[in-house]
Amino acid sequence: MLKLSNQVVKPEWIDYNGHMNVAYYTMAFDNVMDEMLTCHLGIDHQFITQNKMGPFALQSNFTYLAEMHQGDVFYGCARILDYDHKKMHLFATLHNTKDDVLSATMEGLSINVDHHTRRAIPYPTQILEKIELLHKKLRDLPTPEQVGKIIGIRR
Repeated sequence: MLKLSNQVVKPEWIDYNGHMNVAYYTMAFDNVMDEMLTCHLGIDHQFITQNKMGPFALQSNFTYLAEMHQGDVFYGCARILDYDHKKMHLFATLHNTKDDVLSATMEGLSINVDHHTRRAIPYPTQILEKIELLHKKLRDLPTPEQVGKIIGIRR
């Protein structure tokens, strides 16, 4: 997986249970995805503004595996599990740097949307080529156990 920048759990991210609130895990994963899109695929603010298109989230599934607390430093990793001309199936992880423990995972599906019509459209060829290269680079990694998990009570 692509190892991406460190982040820090801020005081305002702590909830009444004394750990990082789920809303901030979502934001942390959004930061990870933005970094991957920007730095590795060229889908940055300039691309989105000029082309009037960009990825929209369709679905996400989060798994929380270990608590993170105020001041903890963590990093994210990301990869593209699958893609087509409009969509990307993504996976990301958050790891606490103090012990490298996997703290959370996010599986998501995004779709490229035209900002004028608000309808799905194909990615431009130059972006699809970057998506394909990144996917090929990491496709032989094992499928994470959290991928495709169904939510429910086990009986």
